Amino acid sequence: MAQWDWLHPGEGNASNLSTSVSTIASIMTKMQAAEDGAVSSVNAVTDEVWSGEGSGPWRGTNRAVIYSIAPIRQVLADAQSAINAYVSKFNSIKNRADDEVEKLRRANHVLWSLPDVAPLDVVGAAEVLADKAKAVRHQAEAEMAIFNLAGERQSADDTLVSAISRALPASWDDTRKAFQALGISSADDLTASTIAAAMAELAAKYTDSGGDDQQTQAALTELFDVYGTDEEVMSEFYRQLGGSGTIQLIDTLGDRYGENLPTSSDDAALSLAQAVRAGLSVGSANWTNNVADRFASTILSDDALNGWVDGNAAIAYLFSNIANAPMGPELALSVANAIDLMEREHDLPLSSYDPRANRGGNVLYFVENPERYQALIDHSGMDFTPGLVDGAGRVFETLGLYPEQAFDFLADTGKSRERIVYWFGERDWGFPDGFEGPAALWFGAAQVEGGP
Repeated sequence: MAQWDWLHPGEGNASNLSTSVSTIASIMTKMQAAEDGAVSSVNAVTDEVWSGEGSGPWRGTNRAVIYSIAPIRQVLADAQSAINAYVSKFNSIKNRADDEVEKLRRANHVLWSLPDVAPLDVVGAAEVLADKAKAVRHQAEAEMAIFNLAGERQSADDTLVSAISRALPASWDDTRKAFQALGISSADDLTASTIAAAMAELAAKYTDSGGDDQQTQAALTELFDVYGTDEEVMSEFYRQLGGSGTIQLIDTLGDRYGENLPTSSDDAALSLAQAVRAGLSVGSANWTNNVADRFASTILSDDALNGWVDGNAAIAYLFSNIANAPMGPELALSVANAIDLMEREHDLPLSSYDPRANRGGNVLYFVENPERYQALIDHSGMDFTPGLVDGAGRVFETLGLYPEQAFDFLADTGKSRERIVYWFGERDWGFPDGFEGPAALWFGAAQVEGGP
């Protein structure tokens, strides 16, 4: 809506809103077509036509489309109706305001014009006075009419805002504030790159605060709620944040969640950590090996693996939900290569420098896997190598989901024999992994023809 004031209630034009109505109508038409297509598909492909293994999920997906489109179309219809009503009201206000502004202009001209009357022309002077009296009346009428029209304009604006607000998610106000804090003030700014940059800036700011900046945590959570399933945004976000930044973010969130255990916990920090893990899963799903290599190149850097940041535990947490949030195949392979380079070739075991159960990735991992924590308590003779969790094991377990990448890791030219000897012979997997990671890796590679 255009800017206006109470002296000019007809300012602006409704062309942009009229365009919005046309856009909404086009979207509704496409959604109706999608809904009709889904209905036709379900009706046409009956159980008699197809009752195979995939028929149930296929029909479920189509029904989900049908059920989800109807309420969206209703929201769009309500918005379209509200905008149409506003455009009609605005045009009426504008036309009447233009008339009244012209009436006020003419009255002011009469009142402020010097009389063209001879000094002794009594009749002429009387006519001038009559004109001025009439102009005073017209001025008052026009000013009152303009004031009333301004009231109508304000009421129309408020009605439209209220109607559109009902169509927005309940969290939109928080989302808008998160955008505004980063200088994103219009739809034109909402490209994948700018959104990702905004999120990366928030993540770095939160990490730098040591988890104390709750306002930034809330803003970042809000943006994950909106864009956490958008592959383009998530891919660009993690490319900008990098492996080291991601590890530091997880470590900070774990510290925030566990700092007051067992008396209390910051559940919002846990939720955000889960969103970070899920977002990396979405973003890395289709990464090329070059993109994955760049991300993995800093995941074991000094900034991500030291006495203050538990990179081992953070990696274990990020790769811990293979059922619902598995990292992408190339990312799993790249991180496995990085771990192999550091641990097998450079003799620097992936290990936790500060193996406490109430901090960093450890606490995030154990709150989701209480049986692992119980096993930790029951385990005797711990030497805390590699730590309370084993990042390498979780990475290998994920890599096992992707047979081709698992095979590539084990059959890497010039490294195959050394890798098998080390990871399946020399490396101690007794605790905490229990050989789960390498077993999953071996099983995955065995699915490829010619595999082990």
